[in-house]
Amino acid sequence: MIVGMVNATKLQDEPNTYSSDLKNFLEKFSITEDIPKAKISREEIRKILENVSSKEKIPTPNLYIVKDEAELKPFSVGTIADSAVILTKSYIEISDKSKIEAFITRQISIIILQDKKREAKRILENISITAGIPTPKFYILEDEKGLNAFATGTTEKNCAVILTRGLLETLDKSEIEAVIAHEIAHIIYQDTKLMMVITLLIGFFTYCGYLILRTLEFRDRRSRSSKKDSKAVFIILLIGVAFIIYGYVVAPLIRLAVSRTREFHADAKSALLTRNPQALISALRKIENYPIVSVLNSRYNNNELVAPMCIENPLRKKVSLFDSLSNLSSTHPPIEKRIQALEVMDGRSLFPY
Repeated sequence: MIVGMVNATKLQDEPNTYSSDLKNFLEKFSITEDIPKAKISREEIRKILENVSSKEKIPTPNLYIVKDEAELKPFSVGTIADSAVILTKSYIEISDKSKIEAFITRQISIIILQDKKREAKRILENISITAGIPTPKFYILEDEKGLNAFATGTTEKNCAVILTRGLLETLDKSEIEAVIAHEIAHIIYQDTKLMMVITLLIGFFTYCGYLILRTLEFRDRRSRSSKKDSKAVFIILLIGVAFIIYGYVVAPLIRLAVSRTREFHADAKSALLTRNPQALISALRKIENYPIVSVLNSRYNNNELVAPMCIENPLRKKVSLFDSLSNLSSTHPPIEKRIQALEVMDGRSLFPY
């Protein structure tokens, strides 16, 4: 339900489509000379490809310029280690240098992202084996440039890990591993189930409070009460008000406190699973800069349920006097406190958080 609500895309097992059959097909339709009507030569295109690849620090992909009879559109294929960029004759004829450079830059970024997705899936499988749980389903929030991640599911068999595209593009391998281990920790500790139970209890107390008040209101309209009955009604009224106060004020604060505590536990478990607390520290510093997940800031989504599940608060912060004086209304502990706790684990700090 939550995965559908945030429009996450499931990451499937993707075979390497840059196969020998495709290579033979591309060779068959390749144009090895310059195109007369083109504004740019083949050598210039090759130079652009080399420059972009060098800037992104990846091996230069193979370049294919194919005839229009191949019925292909310009695209890229393969992994960072073995990839290709394919352009068509008609596309080159209508394009100038800047347009081709922009296209190649975009295709190189796609190759890198696809490779990171495959790498992240392998990391998820390895961490799951280390933790002794079945590998969760893996989803990507393709349209999210913010850096965030969360886990969902009430059992180890129906759980999932969700990462934003921005997180995959920004973090390195060890940092992604630390974030995934953090989310695996939430699954191990069944934090999603815990937060759902707390949310249901909040709803239960609030509903009971309203039910008591509505019942008393209906009774007051239908009958006249004696003094003895009035005392009983007053006591029941107090119980109803207490339920509502608990449901609206006390229970939400308890839920937020539990959420903050679970983040410390998940951070510690991540450090134990990866044996690399510094990777999570580095990841948290990057995530702190822009953890916003736009889909969770929509008024159509129940962000109160999903926000505590994220590795950092994905909602735009509304600074108030209460927030500045107290951390009670926060879904997550401050990043600095989490980093201090991890540094204590790593032996780099002598001060408890």
